[in-house]
Amino acid sequence: MDLTGKVAVVTGASQGIGASIGRVLHDAGMAVALLARSEDKLAALAAELGDRALPVRCDVGDPDSVRAAFATVGERFGRVDALVNNAGAIGMSLLADADDEHVQSIVAVNLLGPMWCSRAAIPLLDTAGGGDIVNISSRAVELARPYLSVYAATKGGLETFTRTLAAELRPQGIRVS
Repeated sequence: MDLTGKVAVVTGASQGIGASIGRVLHDAGMAVALLARSEDKLAALAAELGDRALPVRCDVGDPDSVRAAFATVGERFGRVDALVNNAGAIGMSLLADADDEHVQSIVAVNLLGPMWCSRAAIPLLDTAGGGDIVNISSRAVELARPYLSVYAATKGGLETFTRTLAAELRPQGIRVS
C-alpha cells in the first residue's frame, strides 16, 4: 500500500511507542502530525524527520487543547488519513490510596483523550474520504493486577469505545481498531 501523500496524527509522539510509530509512518511516506505535551522532544523528533513532520503541543486530556491541535493539523494538511491514539498514562496506585487528581488524570489521558481526538479527527477523516483510527490498549485489561485498577479500567473502556465507534463510523468509510 502506497502511503505517499497521506497524513497521520500520532498522539503521545514525543517518546517511546508514539515516537516509533511516527517514524515508521513517516518512513512509509506519510506526513505526520506529532502530538504530545513535551514541546522540546516533539521539536527534536520533527527536526529528525524533516518537512513532512509537524510538531504540535497537545494535552489530549484537555478538549480545548485537542481542538486547537486539530485546527493546526487541518490548517497545515487539510485532511487526516489516520489517527493513532497512543498517548497514555499508567500511574500505578492502589485505588484506596489514589487521590482525585491521580484518577482524573489517568481517565483524562487514557479514555477521554481518544474520545476528544477521535471527535476532532472525524471531519478531517471525512475530508480525506475515510481512513483509520487506531486506539492503543493494553494487556492490563485481561490481567487483574493490584496497582492497575484505574489504568486497566480506562483501557477496558477504550476497547469498548473502539468497538462502538467502529460501528458508528463504518458508514463513513472510517475504520476503527
